[in-house]
Amino acid sequence: GSVSVAVGIGVGSRHEPSEVSGISHVLEHMVFRGSERWPTSFDLTAAIENAGGTLDGYTHREATVYYSRLPRPHMAHALEIIFDMVRRPRLSPEDFLIERDVVIEEIKQDAQASPVVAEEALDALLWPDHPLSRSPAGKEATVAALVAGDVRRVWEWAYAPSHTVVSIAGDVDHLEVCDLVARLVA
Repeated sequence: GSVSVAVGIGVGSRHEPSEVSGISHVLEHMVFRGSERWPTSFDLTAAIENAGGTLDGYTHREATVYYSRLPRPHMAHALEIIFDMVRRPRLSPEDFLIERDVVIEEIKQDAQASPVVAEEALDALLWPDHPLSRSPAGKEATVAALVAGDVRRVWEWAYAPSHTVVSIAGDVDHLEVCDLVARLVA
């Protein structure tokens, strides 16, 4: 028995004003830098990997998702970690500077990747002058202009229960999952 645990936040590139394009992606990176209970990215990753699982996330146009796949006995542990990441991230100014630069490097790499370039060109044709035409990674200039306070404001607004979906698949009991999620959101 294994499970997949995902927490999706309803914020992505389509929700961003063009002048802060990429902010959701930077925030996703920052959430992985540590939380109240697991203060470093190493602590977060090790807590999942020591249970035999993986921890990852992505930002796209409609949502930012944090997920883990691991053996069934560790489902509650994984969900506790992900909840702590999204509800109590460190969001330190020092981490912001590091992750902003990481995202800028990803944008530069994407500009050299033919599939990404083709997808972005198609999106620009399908959705001209619309937020869906923008890359979820953002633009180098807009990401470079972000400040730590911008990211914190997006977190305060978007990372709320009303914007969140919890999804768990695998060898699970529905009522157990509902009780676990209810306890974590209390």
